[in-house]
Amino acid sequence: MELVKTVLRLDLGEAFNPWLELRNVIRGAVEKDTAQIQGAPMVMNIPEKKQRVEFHIRALVFHQEGIASINETIDIALKKVERINGESRIPRINKMVYESEFIEPYSLPFHEMLLLIKERFLVSNSMVNRATDVGLIFDQVQDGVLKHMQFGPMEREQLLSVFLIYKPSEIPDNFIFALNRYEISKDVDYSEAILKEFLDNATNWQKENASSLFNYLKQKGI
Repeated sequence: MELVKTVLRLDLGEAFNPWLELRNVIRGAVEKDTAQIQGAPMVMNIPEKKQRVEFHIRALVFHQEGIASINETIDIALKKVERINGESRIPRINKMVYESEFIEPYSLPFHEMLLLIKERFLVSNSMVNRATDVGLIFDQVQDGVLKHMQFGPMEREQLLSVFLIYKPSEIPDNFIFALNRYEISKDVDYSEAILKEFLDNATNWQKENASSLFNYLKQKGI
């Protein structure tokens, strides 16, 4: 299986300090103490590292592509967030989300992969039989953690146009796509140790889950 992208999102209890300062300026200008900042996130693309950083008013989102090892993405994410925290303190965290996207190439054409996914996971009926594409979603909530998985057959152009920011040339024509999201709502002050523990738990589950899925499909004939 091949890792194609990871996404770290931190939802915050309040805005970053620069946003709060700007809000005070806006309140002074409009002479209303209740005025709030509204607008799209500030997006920073770093093409040479295949990264994107999004500064939302109450969230930080970090996209990473082009890294073969999910363990390596932990170190990259930690260093990125620590650098940001060094410049402007990260406010208290409400939610942490880590997402990984894997693909497993197959020589079968798309329609044959679609049929096999239907046979392995769905009950045959008129709706299922007519479907020309399918994506399956499974959610598990345990001990305050949401584990979300979605997967299905996919073609190269869909991955490039919908999921990837940067466009690698080596993506195969057909593959099974698996997205794994590990999410925890937790009201805590930011620390590198807390973030690392979360990322370790997230990636351990994501690697095991993606590997189990692809191995199951291979045993069943894909």
